[in-house]
Parts: sequence; C-alpha cells; structure tokens
Amino acid sequence: MKAMKMPVIPVRKTVLALAPYNAPEEGRATKLRLDFNENTVGCSPAVLRALSRITAEQMAIYPEYQETTKRLARFFRVRPKRCT
Repeated sequence: MKAMKMPVIPVRKTVLALAPYNAPEEGRATKLRLDFNENTVGCSPAVLRALSRITAEQMAIYPEYQETTKRLARFFRVRPKRCT
C-alpha cells in the first residue's frame, strides 16, 4: 500500500521563533494549572450527585454508545448523527 503524501501547512516565522513551552515544576499550588488539564476546584455539586447514584460496576465500563449518543442529541437538540 502506497503512503499518502500529506500536504505541508505553512508555519509563520514568528511561530517558528517561539521558545518551546516548559511548565514550571514548582510554585504552582495556588495557580490554575490548565497545561496539565487539572481542575483545582474539584467537581461541581451536580457531578458529585451524579457520581453518587452510579455503582462501581457502572463506573468501570463505558456506557453503550448508541444510548449515549441519543441522550446527547436530546440534550443538545440535534439529530443523533450530529453527535458522532
């Protein structure tokens, strides 16, 4: 099978000149730490209530995809195929 040639996306010189980001390792306890995808304030009360209503078995597996898609579509008021 022949590999597809990917198009080259031009990058501005100013972007190429940027220094790579290095997250600080210390002194971050009181700061938002979005670079590590951390939530410093914990779950919302609604999430805690939802988690308290499910069993360990339910938490350990992914939900059925079709039912989840239908529920998301209803919530966002779109057709299910828009949620894939």
